[in-house]
Amino acid sequence: MSALSASSVLSAPRAAWGSSSDDQAAAGLLPVADSLWQEVYHVIAPIDDLGIAQLWRAFRTDTAVEVVLRVLPGVKGDARSEAWTRLCAIDFPYLQKACEVHYVGGYRVEVCAAIKGVALDVWRRGCATVELAALETIVRQLSEAIGILHSSGLASLGMQPNVIFIQEDKAGLHCTLGGLDTIVCFEGDKLIPALVNPLYAPPEAATLKLHEPGPAICGWDWWTLGRVTQELILGHHVVDDLLEADREKNEQMRWARAEALLLEEDINGPRAGVVEVMKLEGRLNVLLRGLLASSPEGRWGGEFVDRWLQQKSVKENYDDRRIELKFRWRGRLFTVPEAAKELQTAELWSEASQHVFKGNVPGMLAYFVSHMPDQHLVHKQLGDLLKFAATDPLCSLPPAVSREVVLMLALLQLAGSKLIWKGRWIGGETLRALLAEEPNNPERLAFVRVLIDRSLASQIEKYDLEAARSLATLGQVVTDAEVLIRRFGWLTGK
Repeated sequence: MSALSASSVLSAPRAAWGSSSDDQAAAGLLPVADSLWQEVYHVIAPIDDLGIAQLWRAFRTDTAVEVVLRVLPGVKGDARSEAWTRLCAIDFPYLQKACEVHYVGGYRVEVCAAIKGVALDVWRRGCATVELAALETIVRQLSEAIGILHSSGLASLGMQPNVIFIQEDKAGLHCTLGGLDTIVCFEGDKLIPALVNPLYAPPEAATLKLHEPGPAICGWDWWTLGRVTQELILGHHVVDDLLEADREKNEQMRWARAEALLLEEDINGPRAGVVEVMKLEGRLNVLLRGLLASSPEGRWGGEFVDRWLQQKSVKENYDDRRIELKFRWRGRLFTVPEAAKELQTAELWSEASQHVFKGNVPGMLAYFVSHMPDQHLVHKQLGDLLKFAATDPLCSLPPAVSREVVLMLALLQLAGSKLIWKGRWIGGETLRALLAEEPNNPERLAFVRVLIDRSLASQIEKYDLEAARSLATLGQVVTDAEVLIRRFGWLTGK
């Protein structure tokens, strides 16, 4: 099997190819079958049409070494460039060798060594069982490959059986980690885009499209090592043992079941790692429980795997509950203030209500706050605010108006700054504008009147003193006007 024939890739859809005059011009300079490219690469044939990138099998004419050419959109200096530069500096026996890169128009052509052997999933299907010694060899070699990546500031984020290749000879098993297309540089401060395959990704990555940078993301690769080892032991993915009675194992069902496992939605079900269902004993049980711990902080890394391989005693933390430190929403992680500020925008205001008032529904911001130990004070303050809604003047308002005001105050409290309604900062001038927009709307008048009521001042000034003062000034003007009106009886015509 060719080196990248089974690997998944992350790049622009093939539909984009040839879609512009620039693309068409570049196409004449890109690899094509049975041609000499860049005066050194004899391009033989495409490798499996994956639909999202162009992969070519080729040989160097000067060395006769087989390589793989991978063509994808890209330019010098982009995020992929840094990761590829670091990859090219690595020469390690258990990691596919990245060789060089060429830029043609708006495309990059990555050149890497072809991998000999067969994909791990294919190799496993040819074995009735896998002996402990073979498992230890595979775990050791993959652990070393992961370690060399991490020490270079890189993470795989895409390891799975079809990008791991096995060779068997007289010297024993030789394992090579491929799938270079998913490798990212985890250093820096920008969120990292990475697709999540719930069959092999860890719980903390579930449902996300953007991931926090930093060394913590390396825990993803150690989880995946555990999942791959689990699959080697079973001969199939563990999720296949958990599907419904009809046993229809289509990919959509498998992914949905795997994602539900990662989120640990069923409180009576197994942990995300599903190790307890396997009824393993001894060293393999310890290994899987160490690598497949739901808590990233409790999950094994390289030093623990090394100790296990040396048959030393190693503590595992499989039963530790994972504590979400950030709110998982819209494909990324948010702090509570960050999420609240997003919900204050005009675009997302329609979603805000359920996030504040449906505190018993998983996936809502209020639910997250109520289940996070370090959000105890915020949860209490939110509860106090909802009780405040049952007092005057809020309880005497039309229900729709009261709900909007409470929602606005709740998001102010959660965001910790700025009184915002549908993306607009609320001060005295804004209230005048709102009233002018709908002067004959009684609900709009009620909305404006309650915001200048003194009883709301304490709710606002703790977080947005400027808004509180502006509203108080307007409130005083209105109060003075009402005094004059009552004194002279202007409304009755006296």
